Amino acid sequence: MFSEIILHDFSRPLAKRAEGRKRCGPYRWTPTKPGGGRGFYTDSALTMARHGGGMGLRLSLANDHLSGRAREITGYYCDADGDGDTLQPIVATLPGGRGFLAGWTMGAGMASSLAPDLYETPEEAARAAHSEAESAAEEGREYSEANNAGFQWAELGEAIKAARLEALRILKERRRAMASGPDFPAIRQALRAKVADAVADIERMRAEREELRALPWSKETRAAFNEGAGLEVFA
Repeated sequence: MFSEIILHDFSRPLAKRAEGRKRCGPYRWTPTKPGGGRGFYTDSALTMARHGGGMGLRLSLANDHLSGRAREITGYYCDADGDGDTLQPIVATLPGGRGFLAGWTMGAGMASSLAPDLYETPEEAARAAHSEAESAAEEGREYSEANNAGFQWAELGEAIKAARLEALRILKERRRAMASGPDFPAIRQALRAKVADAVADIERMRAEREELRALPWSKETRAAFNEGAGLEVFA
């Protein structure tokens, strides 16, 4: 089952893909994430394989076909913090001895993906599966980073609005107090300081927003930024 074996590490270099690959398909479905590709859910694929129906694919963990140190990595984190979803490399055995496909899964009943490259041996497919999983996990981390940045950008915008409204409220009350009673210099000075602090906070938050927006986002990560922000920051 894909719900076990989790010793995640994405710090190692990409495994070399096997040479002389052929192409095979279509063994890709929707939906899947991260990485923006197409994929399937492992439960349905396992059910098809178990009953010999559908495409008849038999899935296994890539490390079942590797030995030694190659088995040390069993998954790749999709987030920079290393505490979220992971992608586990998998191998799909085609029916009739037609070869093997490489891909990844997020676990039992979750999104998975198979690349269309066809391999002659399960070992070649297993090594390629690690490359597929690491590459997709890296895309997932980039997506997550951009999505979080967009969310922070939106939160800063709300905080700027709140700080501006508070400064306007203080100024309004200060004018009202000065017009209706005796002058209190200490109170007036304290209110002026509060307004100055609010203005400084607004300037700081505006600068932080601009820094977030100015990061070198790609087309894909700009879309993730927009999603996190909840509006179209990037057209």
